[in-house]
Amino acid sequence: MKLVPFLLRYFTFLFFLIFINELSAQQDIRKWSDGKLTWADFQEKPNYITSKAKIETGISHYVEKKKFNDTVVVGPIFFIYMDTMRSWINPIFKSDTMLRFFQVGFDLSEIHIRGYQRMFDIGKYDTTFWNNADLEMERFEREVKNGKSMDVIETWEKYVSETLKKLDTGRVVNYRLGNFGYGIHIGFATGLFPGSLGNTFNPAYGATFGFDFSYKNLVLFINGSFYGTSVKPNYNEGLSWYDGKSAAYTTGDLSLGYTVYDGAKFKLRPYLGYNFTEFSSKNELDKDNPLMFTNNNVVLGLSADYKLKKKYHINANGYINIPYSTGYFFNYSEYVETSLKAKLSLTHVEFSSDLKGYIINLSVSISGFGRFIKFGY
Repeated sequence: MKLVPFLLRYFTFLFFLIFINELSAQQDIRKWSDGKLTWADFQEKPNYITSKAKIETGISHYVEKKKFNDTVVVGPIFFIYMDTMRSWINPIFKSDTMLRFFQVGFDLSEIHIRGYQRMFDIGKYDTTFWNNADLEMERFEREVKNGKSMDVIETWEKYVSETLKKLDTGRVVNYRLGNFGYGIHIGFATGLFPGSLGNTFNPAYGATFGFDFSYKNLVLFINGSFYGTSVKPNYNEGLSWYDGKSAAYTTGDLSLGYTVYDGAKFKLRPYLGYNFTEFSSKNELDKDNPLMFTNNNVVLGLSADYKLKKKYHINANGYINIPYSTGYFFNYSEYVETSLKAKLSLTHVEFSSDLKGYIINLSVSISGFGRFIKFGY
């Protein structure tokens, strides 16, 4: 037997079985949104002498991607369903009263799942919610005496109808964000050298990348940039730094910033910190000792973000007994901003008495910044 054809046939057959089982499972589920219950939704079991009927319901979900104003929400939509294979009726007990009894119970379950959805959409979690829902269901069954009291069923029908209308007003999403934030950016940068430094080196162009870590409005910036530049006239009247010689310009920042504005589209964060600057090039006269200027100083800057996209990734794990995962990190729920980030910084270097001045660095990057979403009481 050839192994490859056998494996192909085996996995094709396995996939077919999974597809058939999934299709069968979907056909056994009847959602509340499919309309009113009928006796056709129940299995007939005439051999059950002592029992009349049973309805089996459950909770499930699907993932919805929906835009609210300028923010996209990717998260679970919960729904109630009836298991048509496990719900049954003894045919001799079929009646309009019994069917309406089951319908009211199904409607109450829909009310409860809508209430839970509303609570979930604002990041709250109440451990007593389902206990209270069970108590309401028990009160309904007790008052109607398991479907025998028609006048009480009509009272409950009015109650569920009015309550469902009140809850049918659309979703309101308002999640609470955690205090910690994290981000990364990568882009292009340029370095300008006014003063005597600019008489020696041409403007530099290169790449930049960095990380942001925030707590509330405070933010720690870690940034590194790598540029290419060239020498203008001969420096120091020697052959080492000659006109047109290519050079590398490298800078790194570790700074602390503060969010002074965070609106729907823009975010501004000035910062102050430590800067490391280096100019280097090959040394044709001594290949083992490259040419190098280094300097450490204070850096002052401004970070401005233009928000291109905002998205909530909601994960239900840990809050209900339904497996669900959509978050980026560790399956936590999170809020993510995709932005166009511009950074402007100023620092001063002094390599020698005739090679010093301010350096202006300007960068434009694509940035991703996230914060965990808090669920609580």
